[in-house]
Amino acid sequence: MTAHLRPVQTDGQPTFGLTQQPAPMLDWLAIANLRMDDRYQRPLGQHNWQAIRKIAQRFDWCAFSPVLVAPLEGGLYAVIDGQHRVHAAALAGIQQVPAMIVQVARAHQALAFVKVNSGIRVSPHQTYRAELAAHHREALAIAAAAQAAGCTVPTSHPSSKNKKPREIYCIGFLRTCIRAGHAPYLTAALQALVAFDTKGRVGLYNDFVLGPFVNAAVQTGVTNTAHLTAALHLRDPFHVLEAAAATAKTKGLFATAEKRKAMARQILAVTK
Repeated sequence: MTAHLRPVQTDGQPTFGLTQQPAPMLDWLAIANLRMDDRYQRPLGQHNWQAIRKIAQRFDWCAFSPVLVAPLEGGLYAVIDGQHRVHAAALAGIQQVPAMIVQVARAHQALAFVKVNSGIRVSPHQTYRAELAAHHREALAIAAAAQAAGCTVPTSHPSSKNKKPREIYCIGFLRTCIRAGHAPYLTAALQALVAFDTKGRVGLYNDFVLGPFVNAAVQTGVTNTAHLTAALHLRDPFHVLEAAAATAKTKGLFATAEKRKAMARQILAVTK
């Protein structure tokens, strides 16, 4: 009885030309010859090892998809996707795993990692880290905009108690700035925050302050660091944003917009 078996059918669907690229190979590879590139691979923490041990304890080839690797020198292979499965197989005493070998230059392996892990499994910071390793233009622009102000964009997200001043963690907002062409405003705003920050306040560099401040600079067209710093000194930004949020709540307004308007008024007050 095969009535329930359906072949691949694409009738009525558009066809797409495949970009020129070498076809991958399938092979069984020795785990001893696999390597994890720490430039872009996620570090294995406690939760990762818990997941790995769980896979190993219930190891089932039916649930094991081939790992994605790229060849390195000396008969080694970089694992692009599948490091959890590889470690679990090793814990289960397995010597070789099935792998799909793709011909990807070492400089582009990190970008391949980003493409494969573009879903929810990888944090924004891990994606950013991989993009830096691949010399991705947007990631490099994010790093440059922060570095120009004496700030850094870490590639991991520590606990609140381990965060330091001048470290920027709001990756999503930074991407938005770069994509909108607002890098000069971002750098100027960060320079102003650094100049204003004499107490080493970590909170000044989170998206609660940075977002409204940068957007207000864009709205007013101000990239002069001295003017932006003077605006911060005019009134503590935390007080400005808290007052704006309270006003928005009372009047039923959109809090983010009110915060941006409040910061813009403060910037304009020192530029007139």
